[in-house]
Amino acid sequence: MDRLEREFTIEDLEEWTEYEVRVQAINGIGSGPWSQPVQGRTRESVPTSGPANVSAFATTSSSILVRWGEVPHTDRNGLILGYKVVYKEKDSDTAPGFWSVEGNTSHSVQLTGLGKYVLYEIQVLAFTRIGDGRSSSPSILERTLDDVPGPPVGILFPEVRTTSVRLIWQPPAQPNGIILAYQITYRRNSSNINAATVDVLSPSARQYTATGLKAELVYVFRLTAQTRKGWGEAAEALVVTTEKRARPQPTSRPVVPQEEVQARRVLLSWEPGSDGLSPVRYYTVQSRELPDNNWTVHSASVSHETHSYIVTRLKPFTSYQFRVKATNDIGDSEYSQESETITTLQDAPDRAPTILSVTPHTTTSVLVRWQPPSEDHINGVLLGFRVRYRELHYDRLCTFTVRTVNSPSSHWADLTALYSVRNLSESSLTQYELDNLSKHKRYEIRLSVYNAVGEGPISAPQEVFVGEAVPTSPPLNVMVQSSTATQLDVMWDPPPLDAQNGDIQGYKVYFWEYQLRNETERLRTLFLPELGVKLKNLTGYTTYMISVAAFNAAGDGPRSLPTRGRTQQAGESQ
Repeated sequence: MDRLEREFTIEDLEEWTEYEVRVQAINGIGSGPWSQPVQGRTRESVPTSGPANVSAFATTSSSILVRWGEVPHTDRNGLILGYKVVYKEKDSDTAPGFWSVEGNTSHSVQLTGLGKYVLYEIQVLAFTRIGDGRSSSPSILERTLDDVPGPPVGILFPEVRTTSVRLIWQPPAQPNGIILAYQITYRRNSSNINAATVDVLSPSARQYTATGLKAELVYVFRLTAQTRKGWGEAAEALVVTTEKRARPQPTSRPVVPQEEVQARRVLLSWEPGSDGLSPVRYYTVQSRELPDNNWTVHSASVSHETHSYIVTRLKPFTSYQFRVKATNDIGDSEYSQESETITTLQDAPDRAPTILSVTPHTTTSVLVRWQPPSEDHINGVLLGFRVRYRELHYDRLCTFTVRTVNSPSSHWADLTALYSVRNLSESSLTQYELDNLSKHKRYEIRLSVYNAVGEGPISAPQEVFVGEAVPTSPPLNVMVQSSTATQLDVMWDPPPLDAQNGDIQGYKVYFWEYQLRNETERLRTLFLPELGVKLKNLTGYTTYMISVAAFNAAGDGPRSLPTRGRTQQAGESQ
């Protein structure tokens, strides 16, 4: 360390670890005695590894039991407040699911509501007050148990004669196991079910031709798939044995009742048009986000048995139009007339502000600066911000860290004060002075936004120590006098007393050649509160700009406005 230094940053330490620090002075003769030790603890962070010994076991066709062990002690980096199980279908583009487990005592959870006979990738992470840690690695693979299958899909009759029909299909969207066979049952729609013809087909079959039918009659076909668990749900389709088929007519204009409008979904309904003697197989719903003119397919497989549909995945507080088309064995209808414009309701914001900085402003206040969420995450009209803050009691926390080994059921709430809250109702704010804080305390600060519906998620915490604040004003009355061709004498007065925020420990004098600041700026630091300095070894007959800042234990204050001075010509004297 330089002999003039009075502080030093020790880097590459472990998070959430207590250290003992000593200092000694060294001169040309040798080393002096070590100082008395001081203790310090690094701050909390997120865990740097996931829990050990993660395992998964399928218990039903829609549930998996997940177990895990502890996070290695050296990787916890704070108090473990809970765990999250992260799971997703393997090789799927769907977003992962999260199952939260509050507290650090439970090391297992039953995932429910899963897809049947689906292979899942499963990981577990731990979280501290600061946020989520790394997930366990590698992922655990587990498949839910099999079950009876869902119905086959995509049934169409591409060939229809007066005495025969050919139908085609695709496997079930939810096979729920390995398909072993298909079964087709068909009869006249008006006849008794006992008069039906039944055929069992191989699992590779994708089409079937029924012969010996009567002309100009309606037949009902039922198709079901089989796994080792049994026969599944049947898909049913009607067909008319006629050669006069045509495309369907458009549906009516879809209607969205206002009472069915929510923030992210609406209920759409319509009346069918003529089916052209070929029953409708499915409907397609398109949506358009205004003022955009592009239509996008929202669903291309709405059941022919329904004349309404819940449109989901919409954006809150956004205007939409909808339209519908019908499809039968011959082809598509024209799209219906678009619906009237509807605007979805507001929803609570789904993202927190980003805290850019929290800096001491006075000995009892801090200045919080932030960036609000983007407009598409406000989900309505931004009404304001909410600041949460509380004292952190690290002395209690050190004791608690040891105690959790024997008492893991203890909660973080036992260790810290409740949050105090300030509501800021000006939506254009990007900074706020949080005042009336206690001196010499460490605080945790979080932010959220709110609209008419409610409050959004809370930001990650930021910590700040209150009691030491940088000077809020620069030194006064900076003067520069030319002494020689290579020296300028600089003098100033200290900042106003009410802006010093503690004892001034020294000054920093910045100086540079006029109009060459980036290339020539230099710094002279005074570690005593002296009110003047002699800048030597300057260039003769050159204009310099000088700016001065005071600093205290909290850091540097603002610089004074630059003051101009010129060195003398060689040989010149005052």
